[in-house]
Amino acid sequence: EVELQSFLNEMPYQYRKYTEGYKGSGAFYFTAKINGSVLNDKIPTVIIDFGIENGKLASKEKDISFENMSFKGKFTNGNNCSLSSSELSISDFSAKLKSGTLKGEFNLKNLLHPEVSLIVDMSMELKEIQEFIMPDTINSMSGLMNMKMSFNSKISTSGKFNPQDFINSKTSGTLKLKNAKVIFKNDIRDYKDINGEFRFSNNDLIVDKLSWKLQESDFLLRGYFKNLLAYVFLENQQLLVDADLVSNYIDLAGLLKTQASSTDTVYNLSFSDNIN
Repeated sequence: EVELQSFLNEMPYQYRKYTEGYKGSGAFYFTAKINGSVLNDKIPTVIIDFGIENGKLASKEKDISFENMSFKGKFTNGNNCSLSSSELSISDFSAKLKSGTLKGEFNLKNLLHPEVSLIVDMSMELKEIQEFIMPDTINSMSGLMNMKMSFNSKISTSGKFNPQDFINSKTSGTLKLKNAKVIFKNDIRDYKDINGEFRFSNNDLIVDKLSWKLQESDFLLRGYFKNLLAYVFLENQQLLVDADLVSNYIDLAGLLKTQASSTDTVYNLSFSDNIN
């Protein structure tokens, strides 16, 4: 039994650097059972139970934190005492932000060719998500997001996802956006009044309804985005879009304007060669 902050402080540097921007509190517990011979390169059976109770993880720079955080974890190297029979599981994870909640489960089997299973149930303000993860490409975002998703996949070779892994993955769930607004870096336009309902279907995204405004132009979209996961996470992957787009008003000047100064205005419209 140890305070969470003490545990974070004592982690090896290669792992501690990921959490050095945060401070923690709450109780962390850890119990390990090791049984068997280590002679002649034998490996004993290892079973570890661990978890956090009433934890808090807060940013040192911003007023944002995960509170009431708790989970149960277990690791075992399995019947064969090997990487291939090892398993790591996180269950009953729950945490609270200022105005949102996060729940989930995680399971990892076979550390040689990992099989990953993830369940996420979250309801959060986009502003709080941005403050916590600080994405490089976004200046600001706001609105409410609700997501329930399950993801299962197996990494076949080399320890990295390849296109076939994404194609073979199983994803299901729903995503809802309400009154969202996003301003990207190096973009003078704002995307506002974003409301959408989405469904995950394995490697594809089904847009039941998505409406938004770009400057004064309005849009309504319904359709399919096929091979989306591979397109987002891997290079040179094709995204197939099969959708209907409706607009009552399009202001081309506001839509295409990408840069403006006291002396010039630049207009640009471009699409990736990987979008069909």
